[in-house]
Amino acid sequence: CGTNIKNIILVHVGESNFGGKVLPTMIGNKVTIGHGVVLHGCTIEDRAFVGMGTTLLDGVVLEKNIMVADGSVIVLVRP
Repeated sequence: CGTNIKNIILVHVGESNFGGKVLPTMIGNKVTIGHGVVLHGCTIEDRAFVGMGTTLLDGVVLEKNIMVADGSVIVLVRP
């Protein structure tokens, strides 16, 4: 079974971020993305699970086999 993307998903490329770099949105193999997820300039590696209503923002990398709970907001924290 391959990647599974549910309904009402918003996928953006991060073009106007603080670093001024274009950040592609990359989705790996055998990933499950729940309903109502927002992906913005992030990377999701193989076999990850993203729960319903989650938001992943610029520069976030979800590593292989990770599970993110419903309704989470994941940001990249810079020092």
